[in-house]
Amino acid sequence: MIKKVVTKKLSVIKSESNKKTAKKRGLSSKYFFEDRIERQYKKFSEKQEDEELSKSYLNTVEKKNSAKKVKTTWIFLIFNIAVVAGLFIFQFSKEGVKPLSELFAEHPYYRFVFLSLGLFILINIIEVLKFLFLIHNASKKWRLYLAFKIAVYGKYWDYVTPLATGGQPFQIIELRKNKFSGDISTGIPLAKYLFWQIAFLAFSIVVFVTPLKAISTTEANVVKYAALVGFIANAILFLLNLLIGTNKKVGEKIIVGSVKLGAKLKIVKNPASTLEKVAIFVDNYQKCMKNFVSSFKVFIVQTLLAFLGILAQFSIAYSVYLTFNFPDLTVHSWFEIVALALLCEQAISFIPLPGGAAAAEVSFMALFSTLFAARGEGVVFWAMLIWRFCTFYLFIIQGLIVIFVDALIVKRKIKKQRISK
Repeated sequence: MIKKVVTKKLSVIKSESNKKTAKKRGLSSKYFFEDRIERQYKKFSEKQEDEELSKSYLNTVEKKNSAKKVKTTWIFLIFNIAVVAGLFIFQFSKEGVKPLSELFAEHPYYRFVFLSLGLFILINIIEVLKFLFLIHNASKKWRLYLAFKIAVYGKYWDYVTPLATGGQPFQIIELRKNKFSGDISTGIPLAKYLFWQIAFLAFSIVVFVTPLKAISTTEANVVKYAALVGFIANAILFLLNLLIGTNKKVGEKIIVGSVKLGAKLKIVKNPASTLEKVAIFVDNYQKCMKNFVSSFKVFIVQTLLAFLGILAQFSIAYSVYLTFNFPDLTVHSWFEIVALALLCEQAISFIPLPGGAAAAEVSFMALFSTLFAARGEGVVFWAMLIWRFCTFYLFIIQGLIVIFVDALIVKRKIKKQRISK
């Protein structure tokens, strides 16, 4: 079957008598994938081609990211500390920040802080389960430690890279290191992201059509409109991912069109090489997505886990709300607080700073300031700090610990191998 397809495509290409005409075809989606088969078929079998080109692509990504990861993390953490300090000064000069001595004297309900930490642990468990089931579906093996590692790496690198673009490449690299094929390594992180988008967009629609009494200030309305823009952008991104992953013809046109546009804007310096790498990436993605999307069991499990993860993540805001308002001042429902947290997430989703730095803190204070007003001015800053710590900084700390421990394990293995030799 493969030979027939290749022979047919080769005959179409060879029928081009004029090489100049063939060159003018450029990056046409109609011909690029045919030309690619002709070039690579001479060097590799279909399986070898996939393996060699995938390794080349992933090695490039790993080398580029590894060189920058330490420097990027420290710059990012310093920047975030500066943002928090700036917000503290601004809030102190505008409305004041309640001193910690007064805050503790009012006896906040600390048990809800522990609930926030419990929800952080639950989010991690759900993330691990997502990867555990996807890995088992693809390989028929239960790889708990691998699922844990790529879940932690994904969160960590998403939070320390602009627009959360760092997590998936590192997850792909880690899967490839563990001897998974190119299509499975590529498909697992992207499939997990696709199911998360389904749940996130569905829940967002419910939030947008529900009136929220907590949104009463001008600042809160600005955040809501920013969230609407984020929702539209996320919906477009979801549709593009779905088309690229499930429709071969449309996927090819989107890829070629994007690379051509990048070349015209001088963003893509080497269009042919870039298209080659992206084509391999998308080929692998499409192969694995067919398996995941066609499985009703995978769809139900992954979508359900995505919903649970979203509810756990946004419920942290509710536990923070209870910390300062329970029991007499809890005038807002669980759903309303969770909805506000979702709007905050949507509003910062396309802020080109790691973790939505600055935008996340400002959005939270704009949306939640009235909810903590009954406790007195300046409480919202401390609420924001607890929320941000549990939903953001803890994932970075956790990621650094796992990276450090994993590096020690690798060193020990190398040491043992040297001794055994």
